[in-house]
Amino acid sequence: MKSTFLFVLLVGWVLGGTLQAQDARATVTLINDSSWDVKHLYLREAGTTAWGPDQLTDTEMETGGSLKLKDLPCHTYDIKLVDDGGKTCTLTQATLCTSAGSWRITNKLLDGCKSD
Repeated sequence: MKSTFLFVLLVGWVLGGTLQAQDARATVTLINDSSWDVKHLYLREAGTTAWGPDQLTDTEMETGGSLKLKDLPCHTYDIKLVDDGGKTCTLTQATLCTSAGSWRITNKLLDGCKSD
């Protein structure tokens, strides 16, 4: 009886921790440390095909600029960046929720991106 109770308690603890981890959300600041202005920025959960809405609806993220994404689910994302000339860059498998609370777009990072 005691071992059954301990097993149920352990399973509940493990499942409860898993559900909490899946529900984790964060505020993440994207910082444009690249040489290019970003006109559009789209996110999708890695492994999916549909892009979410443009995160830069009425503005662009100039060099040195930043964007704060609030209440972002902590998943691994693909990120599509579009510059003011229409050139696209897709970064895959980006982890945005980090202990630093920010994610930097750099020239080096953009050098490794996939063009659409």
